[in-house]
Amino acid sequence: LPFPAIRSNQSAHIARFAHMVERIAGQARDAAADGPAAEMRLLGGSGMEDLEDRSSFLFSNALSGPTSYGHSPRCCSARAGRQFAVLRGLGCRLAQLSAALGAACGAAVLAARLARGVHSNGVVGGAVEEVLEGPCAKAFVDNCVFSPCCGKYETCFEKELGFGLCRPTCAIGKADEAPPWDVEADGKPWSCKVLQEDVEAPTWTPSGDTPTLFCFLVTLVRGNEPELLRRQLATGSGVFGCNTYSLFSERKMVVGRGPQGMVSTTAIGGPMSSVADNTIDFLRAYGKIMQAGLFRQADWTLKVDPDTVLVAPRLRSKLMEYHDIMPISTQMYFRNCKTWRSVQGPLEIFTQAAAIRFFSELEACKENPFVNQRGEDWFFGHCMESLGIHGIEDYTLLDDAYCTHHRPEKQCKRNMPAFHPFKTVEGYMDCLKETE
Repeated sequence: LPFPAIRSNQSAHIARFAHMVERIAGQARDAAADGPAAEMRLLGGSGMEDLEDRSSFLFSNALSGPTSYGHSPRCCSARAGRQFAVLRGLGCRLAQLSAALGAACGAAVLAARLARGVHSNGVVGGAVEEVLEGPCAKAFVDNCVFSPCCGKYETCFEKELGFGLCRPTCAIGKADEAPPWDVEADGKPWSCKVLQEDVEAPTWTPSGDTPTLFCFLVTLVRGNEPELLRRQLATGSGVFGCNTYSLFSERKMVVGRGPQGMVSTTAIGGPMSSVADNTIDFLRAYGKIMQAGLFRQADWTLKVDPDTVLVAPRLRSKLMEYHDIMPISTQMYFRNCKTWRSVQGPLEIFTQAAAIRFFSELEACKENPFVNQRGEDWFFGHCMESLGIHGIEDYTLLDDAYCTHHRPEKQCKRNMPAFHPFKTVEGYMDCLKETE
């Protein structure tokens, strides 16, 4: 660690401080192994108070070096600066932070690193070395509780008391399954408490344009879709360009801060599938949509896939060309794939009148074997037809590569409202930029 110069007349204080830190590090290690009760006894004991008093004195009087980071660093541009900020804040924060978080593990790593740093000969006790080489230290590297420097499109989310990670989104609870190399593999649930505020909230303004659009989206909580959703929130694109929207996932997922506060999905249960035969997942979402009734307040309802680049202003302009369609009374939807003369799932568009009928009469469609035999877009289109709601062909609404077979570089140059599929943030943002 970059350690600033120490005034020679403070050597006695430093020696005593190093001994105290080494002792506390060992106690913290033992307390972490013994459980929360032992942690709290340690954190409330006189040893931590003595450590706080002595380190406060040293850091306020004995150390020279940068001071602009303050005692409660939020985010520093360089790793060295961040480490120094954590050290400088240890005096007034270690006992307080550990007590608040129950973070004996993190406190042990901080104290052990500092102990090795202040010993001029680099010799430290066995307890310190064990902490530095153990799982606590490995976890500490990415723990944003102590290194709050998340990226622009990430938030520091708590997993458990004293431990958090910088992530684009966070799904509350325990994952159903995870590969052994994944952070979810330990089987512990996420609390998803926001530990560090984002540097700045998105500045886009929710749309009040007409015709009004209600958009909904069903996302996985793993894979590429959460990161795509976070970037859409940051840019006000996709479903966030609609007048109102609803987001669904198997567990409640905190997406991030929007212009009007934190944005989260609604839990619909799972496990969910990433394969095309996903009707059962959407049926659970349909039930939530019916209960909320937001579609009753919008001219048009849209189902949008997470990897669909939707340009809402273009879509509104296209819909306004249909002068003979009255959304509140005309029951219709659009077919958007010329190859199969079908409706493709990346973008499903239907009128308010059709939405009211569709969500109200879902049970009839669920009991129809023909309607209910394939994926969600098959279900949607054939359910509509079985209810007597017919599709209008418009193949200028969506360029879906699975239908048009266009390459991405050609797709997004077309003057269309939506493009699919763009499964990486880089690809999505490149396409979105082409539409500007």
